[in-house]
Amino acid sequence: MGNKKQHSVDYEHYEELRLPFPSGYFIDANLPEERLKKALGCWATTITTTHDVDLSEASDATISSFAGARGEWVITRDRTFHYDSVRAGTIPLGVVIVPEEKTRSYSNFAELSSAIEERCRPLSLYAPADTTIVVDLRRDTAIILKLDVPPADIRCILPLLDSRPGLPTKDLATAWHCSVRTALRKARQFSYDRWLRVAKKGRRNMYFRGARIEAFLEMGTIDKVSG
Repeated sequence: MGNKKQHSVDYEHYEELRLPFPSGYFIDANLPEERLKKALGCWATTITTTHDVDLSEASDATISSFAGARGEWVITRDRTFHYDSVRAGTIPLGVVIVPEEKTRSYSNFAELSSAIEERCRPLSLYAPADTTIVVDLRRDTAIILKLDVPPADIRCILPLLDSRPGLPTKDLATAWHCSVRTALRKARQFSYDRWLRVAKKGRRNMYFRGARIEAFLEMGTIDKVSG
């Protein structure tokens, strides 16, 4: 097995955050909220559940926005929480994914809360700008992942890309509120940057989700912040 690539941190491109970070956690309704809240109480400054603030039926984007404003990371079983939030226009501050089978594998919620805190605390000083952090507890060895958030022009067309079999340039122009010529220039750049994928359909260019959108959704080709 080859040597692992070492990643250095360029602090000029990082944003300093208030401490402690995360200052607390927001527990999604798809987890045993009260038991996990009690277990996490010895670690974090604030622990909020959806029932505490009447957000049990709220969308991922609403929860993401509410938690982010309070400096809280969202703990959830939803493996696409980060994508669904960004798709709806909200960038999560941080997400901890704890799938159902993993919760059953821990002997008690105190052990689970310790695992969560152990993985989140290394980011106590800095978090990358233009990224969202996902703590993935789905794997045997939990890791922290830095995901590049799609640019604003890409975020606004994610619902269209997800629901249609390709977008022509004129639809991009409508979504971006610009001329077809400007949309074509933007689409070419986004294709070059791999946010979009272009394919010919007859005489027209059609645009689809690019490799970097797929990587963001699937947490695939991404940089590891901490092993």
